[in-house]
Parts: sequence; structure tokens; C-alpha cells
Amino acid sequence: MKSKIYKGKIEHTRYLPVAHRFNYPLYVYAIDLDELPELDRRLPLFGYNRLRFASIFDRDYLLRGKGTIFEKLYRCLESEGIGSRPDKVILITSPRYLNYVFNPVNFYYCYTQQDTLLCIITEVNNTYGERHLYVLKDTLAENNADVIKYKAPKAFHVSPFNRIEGEHEFTFSEPRETLDISIRLNRENKKVFDARLTGVAFLPLWIVVSKKIGKKAAWLISMGINTGAFIGVLFLGAGDEIAYGIIVVFSGIGFGAGLALPSAIQADVIDYDELISGLRREGLFIGIWSIAKKLAAALGVGISLYLLGYVGYEPNIEQSGAVVLSLKLLYGLVPCLCNIIALMVALLYPISQEKHREIRKLIEERGPGSPVKDPLKDRI
Repeated sequence: MKSKIYKGKIEHTRYLPVAHRFNYPLYVYAIDLDELPELDRRLPLFGYNRLRFASIFDRDYLLRGKGTIFEKLYRCLESEGIGSRPDKVILITSPRYLNYVFNPVNFYYCYTQQDTLLCIITEVNNTYGERHLYVLKDTLAENNADVIKYKAPKAFHVSPFNRIEGEHEFTFSEPRETLDISIRLNRENKKVFDARLTGVAFLPLWIVVSKKIGKKAAWLISMGINTGAFIGVLFLGAGDEIAYGIIVVFSGIGFGAGLALPSAIQADVIDYDELISGLRREGLFIGIWSIAKKLAAALGVGISLYLLGYVGYEPNIEQSGAVVLSLKLLYGLVPCLCNIIALMVALLYPISQEKHREIRKLIEERGPGSPVKDPLKDRI
């Protein structure tokens, strides 16, 4: 499977007319479009054209109207005079989460059958519900094996700070273990705006590890790596950007597994329930898990904001030592303690690879109304 998830960040830097900069962490999906139906079948919390915790809908992409993403992509390429159909397309995107979507830009890496890059489509959405496609096919001379560059005139309104003038310079890495995409707006030989998306993918590694040692063991190891690395933020101070970057990389190694392995483990639980109850109840389980996640997030945010207010936090001012310590504890220590508790609970999880194979075999062999052996308790 070629699809993966990147843990990274987005950075925006505006130089003119008023300097401003911000960045925030995020997770982006790199999806091989051919794998969408398989991902829909294999991952209980992921849906293709159906509502799940994370979902991809054809209607959210490219041209308005009916058609799969692939079909609409072909029409776009034909309208741009690109007669060759790509053999493989990797979509860089953010999915809908609980049916909510915020997706200002998508990228389509289009490859030939020989695995050479045919073109890249950059799909930009603005807050007015409008959409524009930059079909990038003529690379610049300074390209090399690691960096692909294009230029295109700015042709779409996104920000009130930037009128539709100037030229975009697009820089792409291939979507492999790391991802690095930047868009620069130049006007009259001056930098006006930079946007950059960077990320690290470790999901394929954990898929291999889980096949070797089992999903439970792989998840426990990944949580240990994530927790052990992230506890380092407690010791950071102002200006420790490089150290923070190193911590994020190593914690991301572990966190990447947490985006897929729990869903795979949950699928095993659903199989076990089907064996015992005779019913296939994905909807019930996914609903319970989704509510639990939202409740945990709501409690975490609510309690954290209350505690910060209690110790005297106020935005846009220099914080006291007590506030800084509280921020460190809430951001670094509390999540690590929660992970440690989760590790202790996960140690009790009883469905191994061998037990799951036995569960699947018993489901397939089960006759209507026949008694069922519980493989976890070795009794009928």
C-alpha cells in the first residue's frame, strides 16, 4: 500500500504590505487514488464517499458535479491539452473529520506508467467557496532529483492582502518519507508571500513492523517512542527551535502508528463481537469510539483553558513563570501521562494475531444457530 499520513506543519509568511507570520501543526494524507476503495474496506474509521471519522468524498474535489476524483482529473487534463492519462495519482489532502472540512489546497501528483512525473495539479479553495486549478506541467531548468519547480501567474483571489497580480513559484519534493511543498508569490521582483507545507511519514514502517511482531506489540512500541520523545518538551526554553524539531521528528515516528494501528485493532474487536453476537455492528462501535474521542478532546480543552485562566494566563502579553510552567505541563507532561496510562491498559488487550486468525476462521465456519466457542475464554 502506497498511501500514507504525514505529521507536519504549515507555515505562512506575508512580507507585504504588512509583515505577518504564523505556523501550526497538522496531519495530511497522501492517498493513492487507486487505493481509496481498499482503504474504505480495511479501515473502520475511514470512509470513501460515506461518513466516518475521516472521510474522502468525490464531490469535494476538482470539478463540481458527478464523477470520481479520477474521472474529473482526466477531464481537467484533457482541457489543458494533456492527452496522456496518468497511471497513478497521489493526492495530498486533508479529509473531512466528522463531516467537517477545512481544505484550502490540494495537490495531485500525476505519474506515468513508467513512474515518471507527468504533471502536478494544485487545487486552491478560498473562503467564498470558489476553486481554481493550477495545472503545472512545464518544469523549470533548475530542477533536480529532489526538487521540482514550476512557475505560474497568480490567477485566483485568496487573501484580501494580495491582489491578483504577480507570479507564483511552486517547489515540490516527491511524496516519499518526507514531504516539502512551498508556494511563493513574487511581485515586481519582490517576495510578497510564502506558504510551506512540511511533513514526515512513518506509517509504512509501522505497517511492516506490525506484520512482523503483531499490531498490539507495534502499537505499544510506537506509543513508547512517542511518549519518550515528547517528554523532552518539558526541558525546552525560548529559542530552542532545533531541539523542538528533533523532538517532533522522533515523536512523529511513534505518533504515525497511532493514526492507523488503533483502527486496525478496533477492526479485530468488531470481528470478535461478530463471532460472539452473530451481528456485524461497525456503526455502533465507531459511534461509541467517535463520541469518546470528542468527549476526551472537549474535556481536555475545557480543563486546560480553566487551569490556564486560574494561573493568570492572558493572551498577547509576556507570561509569568507560573504560566509558562503550566503551559509546559499541560502541553508536555499531561499527554505523556495519558499515554502511559493507555500503555498499561493496552497491555491487557487479549487479541493476538493467532487469536484473530482463529476468530476469522470460526466466523467463516459458523453455521446458523450453532454454538460458538469463545477463543478468548476457551469455552462455548
